[in-house]
Amino acid sequence: LVRRHQDLVDNEPWAKKAIGVTQNNWIGDGIISSPIASTKRYAAAWQDWSSGTDCDFYGRSNLWGLQSQVARTTAVRGACLIRKRLAPELYERGLAPVQLQVLEPDWLDFEKDDGDRIQFGQQFDELGRLEGYWIRTSHPGESGVIRSLGRSEFVPKSDCLLHFETLRPGQR
Repeated sequence: LVRRHQDLVDNEPWAKKAIGVTQNNWIGDGIISSPIASTKRYAAAWQDWSSGTDCDFYGRSNLWGLQSQVARTTAVRGACLIRKRLAPELYERGLAPVQLQVLEPDWLDFEKDDGDRIQFGQQFDELGRLEGYWIRTSHPGESGVIRSLGRSEFVPKSDCLLHFETLRPGQR
C-alpha cells in the first residue's frame, strides 16, 4: 500500500498536485522562528545556520526546505523521522554544531520488535514511555545494501523524532 501510494505521488500528476497543496497548506513559505531573548550575535548565528544548507545533514536544503521535506514525507508516508546530528566542524565556523537529518519512515527498523518493550523499532521503558528508536544503518529500498539490511542502531529520543499525526491518546 505504501509503495503504491509513493508510486502515485511520483508518477501521477493529480496525486503529486494534491500532496503539493497539502504540503503548502501545512508549511507555506516556512515556519519562521528565532531565538528568544538572544543577543545580536546569537540571532545572527541562528540566521546563518537556518538560512544556509549547513543545517541539513545532506547539505542540500535550508531550514525551510527541511520543513517542506518533513511535510511532504508525512503527507505521503504518514510519518517522518528527524534526526539530530552533531557537526563539530560547524562550531569552528561560528555556527550551531547541529544538523538535521530528515528520513523516510522506512529507516525505522520495523523488524526490531520483541513484543514487549521494543515495538516496530520504537523502544519504551517499563512504564510505556518512549526511550528512543532503532534506526537502520541504510535505507532498505536502496540497491547494493543487502549486507547492512539487518543492521540498526539505537538512537535516543533526545536525538530523534518520529513526526506523525497523533489521532488517539497513547498512540505509538
